[in-house]
Amino acid sequence: YRPSSAYVVTVVLLERHRSARSAPPVAERRLHVRQLRHPHIDSIEPDVVAAGGNLRIGGYNLKADPVRLSFIDAFVTPAEEDVSDEQIRVTLPAGLLAGVNSVQVVQDLEFGTTDDPYPGFESNAAIFLLRPAITPGAVNPAASGPTNSGSIAIDFNPPVGRHQRVLLLLNEFNAPASRPSRAYSFEAPPRNADSDPETAAVLSLPFLGVASGQYLVRVQVDGAESALTFES
Repeated sequence: YRPSSAYVVTVVLLERHRSARSAPPVAERRLHVRQLRHPHIDSIEPDVVAAGGNLRIGGYNLKADPVRLSFIDAFVTPAEEDVSDEQIRVTLPAGLLAGVNSVQVVQDLEFGTTDDPYPGFESNAAIFLLRPAITPGAVNPAASGPTNSGSIAIDFNPPVGRHQRVLLLLNEFNAPASRPSRAYSFEAPPRNADSDPETAAVLSLPFLGVASGQYLVRVQVDGAESALTFES
């Protein structure tokens, strides 16, 4: 004899004492079918650009309806003729800060409802450097303290963020052949988080102990250098 056992399996109905809620039937059906085509960015040109400049974004699966470009603090909808599957051309929006910036291709989904658009596909982030443009202003000698010291007023485009690191770079122009040209670097003092505005278009950058002469003036904002200009 082999040991054996028998089982009886039945369904046990668990009844609730509360009344059940029945959802209403579906009033309207909307079926939206879309091919799974994630956008991807391969290149961005130029990778160093000035404020208000143009970018060419290269990749694949970039075209969609609708399509947007997501910058750090702004969205831009490119013109239809500037969008293809392989590239998108766009002008940089206002409000970006100098330094390292990023852009993504965003393809939302529209179902024809009042809640449109719905989150769709996003590409990888592509990095570019936004170069500041400057206009040097008046040089103000220090009223007291070390000689050949003071400050220089500089207009910035785009404006400088309150927490951005700013360096003033001075390179001597037409130095005599008998010695190397002089070069100086000065960091701007930190801005006050309570009293200073979030961004500033003009900053007074201090310098200390600079020998008399003519200098090429540059700035660095979060590592992004301005083009060379001239100040005596």
